[in-house]
Amino acid sequence: VWDAYLVPDPPLRSAPLELGTYALGGWPQPSGFRHGSITLLQNQAYAAGWVDRLRCSAWVTYRVGGDAPALRSPPRPDRFVMDRRLSAPVKPEDYVRTGFDRGHLAPNLAIGRWFGAEAQRETFLMSNVVPQAPALNGGLWREIEARIAYSYRARLEQVWVICGPLFDAEPKRLDRVGIALPSAFYLIVVDVSAGRVRTLALTLPQDLSKDMTLEAALTSVDAIESQSGLDFLSLLEDEDERTIESRRSHRV
Repeated sequence: VWDAYLVPDPPLRSAPLELGTYALGGWPQPSGFRHGSITLLQNQAYAAGWVDRLRCSAWVTYRVGGDAPALRSPPRPDRFVMDRRLSAPVKPEDYVRTGFDRGHLAPNLAIGRWFGAEAQRETFLMSNVVPQAPALNGGLWREIEARIAYSYRARLEQVWVICGPLFDAEPKRLDRVGIALPSAFYLIVVDVSAGRVRTLALTLPQDLSKDMTLEAALTSVDAIESQSGLDFLSLLEDEDERTIESRRSHRV
């Protein structure tokens, strides 16, 4: 298990700060983010950084596992709903006949399994949705979500996840409604054990090739920060943060 993650040596100088249920090492912070201001939306089991100009969230952060036992998976909700906290909420029908799925950022399966049906329903808020190509949504994105929910949780007890879309400087839009179209997606898994932090970082393109694997998507947190304009794990000591974020895991 340790071989699958990056282990800084020596251990951290101080433990990362947890924010409620969802975040480890601080909320993602703008650091050269070029697409407008970010509004924090907190839900029962995940938080999102909403961007009005993009009409989707720039990041989502959540936790899987912990001390509580896994619940029986609730039935999947049958519909997406508008997030009425937003001044101009996206509607579920805005994605109809666009050629793109309503892709979850915080996954309904893992959230429902550890936090229950009400928390699961909140993953169907449109603020948790991004335009995702069907091949990606039903392929490698689904695969990494399943690994997080089952394999990683079983081995590591608890992991933290930060994920979101990546955009070109001038992103394309879904024509009718102006929702920004991501060019790729990032996902960072963080685990803490014995005062050490290990990470797994991936970027997956929207136009996924048929033969691409998760191993081919491996990258570093630094690279994702450069592409996204966001700063992750900012509450860690600077030296710890540099060490953790510069390394690239060699397997999924």
